[in-house]
Amino acid sequence: MYFFSIVFALVAIAFMIWHISAMSARSDIRANGQRTTATALSRSKVKFVTPSGEYQGNPIVGPQQGTLKKYDSVYIYYDKNDPGKFVLEQDDSPYNITMWIVVVKLVGASAVLAYLGYRKQRKLAIKSDLVSTK
Repeated sequence: MYFFSIVFALVAIAFMIWHISAMSARSDIRANGQRTTATALSRSKVKFVTPSGEYQGNPIVGPQQGTLKKYDSVYIYYDKNDPGKFVLEQDDSPYNITMWIVVVKLVGASAVLAYLGYRKQRKLAIKSDLVSTK
């Protein structure tokens, strides 16, 4: 059980590090990127024009449910060096909250497994003490 609690804890830490770096990358694109208008091709895909050509694709973080409708105009920020990396001009809070809930669940699962492993180890130690004293 301790093995799995350690695995869950390591996964939670790795996920947390990944999410923090992704949040930082999105913030950097918003702060230093080029703002432009894009046309929605579907609920998650947009098309936009830059000085180096036309791009289409999915934003780094998908749009909030129901916010993109086909042929809507939306504002985006794209990385000037890599226009394939772009974010919508909308709040990422629901996405961020969901990711932090996943981290909390992984940490909670790790704690539960550590407790269960400790309890099982303690029961086995008590049984071996009882057997050895007879």
